[in-house]
Amino acid sequence: MKNNIKTFSIFYFALMVFISCKKNIEKTIITNSIPSSITLSPSDIVLTAASAGDTVQIISWTAPDFGYTAAINYTLEIDKAGNNFEGAAIVNAGTTKTIKYLGSVLNDLAIGLGIAPYTTGTLDMRVKSSLSDSIYTYSSVSQLTVKTYQVDFPALLVKGGNSWVTPTSRTDGFLLASPNFDAQFEGYIYLPNADGWGGDALKLVSTSSGVEYGWGGTATTMAAGASGNLWFTPAPNYMKVTADVSALTVNFTPVQFNVTGDHN
Repeated sequence: MKNNIKTFSIFYFALMVFISCKKNIEKTIITNSIPSSITLSPSDIVLTAASAGDTVQIISWTAPDFGYTAAINYTLEIDKAGNNFEGAAIVNAGTTKTIKYLGSVLNDLAIGLGIAPYTTGTLDMRVKSSLSDSIYTYSSVSQLTVKTYQVDFPALLVKGGNSWVTPTSRTDGFLLASPNFDAQFEGYIYLPNADGWGGDALKLVSTSSGVEYGWGGTATTMAAGASGNLWFTPAPNYMKVTADVSALTVNFTPVQFNVTGDHN
């Protein structure tokens, strides 16, 4: 009987220790966090072509306080003021707490977010500090006032593949432009069926990097540096051409242009 009581006592003690430890684990929770604060240097800037290659903006922030030490991942969100970050540009900063912008990059970003060339607008910025997908906090919003300048849109030159050729320099009419200064290009072109096979071969050439995009294995894909040509069909025809140099996709949609009016 004594042995049974002794055994039960040991078991009860061990069980209480386990329950106590479990309760301590469950009580390791996040306290109300103290979010990051952002510093913009400067907070008001006039961008020019002369400063395109200079570091014109430094964005830094403090680490938040989650109540305990942990690895934190940071993402910077930037949007035109008043958009409530619904169309924000997202910059993954990893574990660093500083991002620097060249003049040309910040200018492209601001125009892409809706601040037209030669105008002054405001960008909202905030930092998301994440411990996991479900545990994160946002900093307060800081604002950058920026005046943009005019630059040529990033473009893809339409280059003839076989029986027809295009100028080697930037030429209106054989160009796909990127109005949002991103990886997506579009434009309207007309090709004459120069090859006589109901279509025309072509490549798309970046006017900034010189990279040529050709056949990617299917009619709707392309590859950088490919030896084969893209295929435009049917031709002769006007086409709306869209290309994504990030996803490496291309699409050709036949279109018709009509002039309408109420006289003659």
